[in-house]
Amino acid sequence: MTIEDMKQRKKQLGYTYEKISELSGIPIGTVQKVLGGITKSPRYETVQALEKVLGKGNNDNVAVETVGTAEYERNSSISGGSAYAGSCSLAEEMASRTDPVFGYRQEGGDLVHDPKAGGQYSLRSSSSGDFVLRESALFYGVQRSAGTESNFFDLPGKKQGEYTIDDYYALPDEKRAELINGVLYDMAAPTVIHQILSAEIWRVFSDHIRRNKGDCIALLSPVDVQIKKDKKNMVQPDVLVVCDRGKLKRRVVYGAPDLTVEILSKSTRSRDLIIKLNTYYKSGVKEYWIVDPDEKQITVYKFDDMIQFKVYKGSAEVPVGIFHDACSVNFGELFDYVGFLEDDAEEEDS
Repeated sequence: MTIEDMKQRKKQLGYTYEKISELSGIPIGTVQKVLGGITKSPRYETVQALEKVLGKGNNDNVAVETVGTAEYERNSSISGGSAYAGSCSLAEEMASRTDPVFGYRQEGGDLVHDPKAGGQYSLRSSSSGDFVLRESALFYGVQRSAGTESNFFDLPGKKQGEYTIDDYYALPDEKRAELINGVLYDMAAPTVIHQILSAEIWRVFSDHIRRNKGDCIALLSPVDVQIKKDKKNMVQPDVLVVCDRGKLKRRVVYGAPDLTVEILSKSTRSRDLIIKLNTYYKSGVKEYWIVDPDEKQITVYKFDDMIQFKVYKGSAEVPVGIFHDACSVNFGELFDYVGFLEDDAEEEDS
């Protein structure tokens, strides 16, 4: 498949560069360079990953994650200062909108999370209508069929959606994974930028707790979190804060943390933006941060009876809601701190 064929296929599917990046696991900058003709001789692995997304007959193997029934209320900060009267199905609203103001947009027939959405929105339970998000199961950044996924984890006799914590613990030590609603997701080794950001965010949380002699405990991945207290879910947030010490067991965190942080990477981006957002909300997490090192922005979700989110630029100082804003993380300093690694990343991806 030539680059010209891929460009035509991109138009047919209506995919944006961001969508292709999410599905292929290729950084968005690299996708733009290859399909824009800037990179004349892309690496073989890059071409293969793009062909898996843009080749004819692909894009059919998607796992459907149901967020549940929902209604929205527009915040006055979105509607130009005047409160939005009434509410309606979020799915119905999305069907008539293409702008990303509510945090989700339609793309190629799917509802796609857009962390660049401005303002805030609220989400609450309703008694009618399902809001369904489509999420590709990503393994090492490449879409695989259900059969291939099963073989990849060397657990015969079951398919995705049927795995349990027993299967999770039976994985070889060298294979890190997360279990969400019976589906096993591979966890590729994190980048150096990812590790530095995680450690520095953890340090800010931990220092604040110790300084104030608080009961909360800040933890850093890898640590198992049996988030729904069931047999089909085991996650590993990059950073987490647990304020109920009764949830801390010798082997796992048993129950939902108060705060979770995920650092986006090419192999976890779609999972963090959609599947984990849903999982954390339903499990009782109070606050969820999504840190995007590539776009240099931070999305903070606050979960209560309603969902609210706010997007911060990379230069911002982001307050910690569960600490009543008495603690904050200076992301301007953090992104400057890891800035020396960005040139290396661009060279590797070109």
